Amino acid sequence: MTGNQLDVIIDKKPIRALVDSGASFSVISDKYRRFLKKVLFADAKSVMLKVADGNFVRPIGEIHDVILGWDFLEASQAVIDCGQNELVLEDICRDSTAPDAWNLYATRDYTLKPHSLTRITVSGYQTRGDINVVLDGSKHLLFEKNIATPSMVSTYRNGKSDVWVTNLQFETKSSLEECA
Repeated sequence: MTGNQLDVIIDKKPIRALVDSGASFSVISDKYRRFLKKVLFADAKSVMLKVADGNFVRPIGEIHDVILGWDFLEASQAVIDCGQNELVLEDICRDSTAPDAWNLYATRDYTLKPHSLTRITVSGYQTRGDINVVLDGSKHLLFEKNIATPSMVSTYRNGKSDVWVTNLQFETKSSLEECA
């Protein structure tokens, strides 16, 4: 962040945006909207803006293509630290050391009896310490192999976690590859 301007990415295209905590709503210029190939539903010529003194004015010029207003700052749980010249966006910033999604694999071969629920140990991404993770079920296993893995919260300890799997078939499955 430089002053009150922030480099952002909108639809995979970089742009420098003005951060305006006094603006009730975020605004995008007509020129930048056209560049992004976005449809305009309202007539831009009839737009009126309410200014600080309560009066309404029609915009006559543009300085910034994108203004991030209070609606964006509130939705992203922004913390503005003027002393450090920082804007922290809690919902947007991610821990860069951890991937967004992990592929987990069974740590050994398991025998899954027909129509049975079995707890298996999975591994995939190495972490330091214990963390709670949300595991999403695998659609591939469900549709291709008739093995259901539920979405669940699990503790990932020393690079491993336990997952419940259900064999929906009438036959025994003797090995399991990707599980979550």
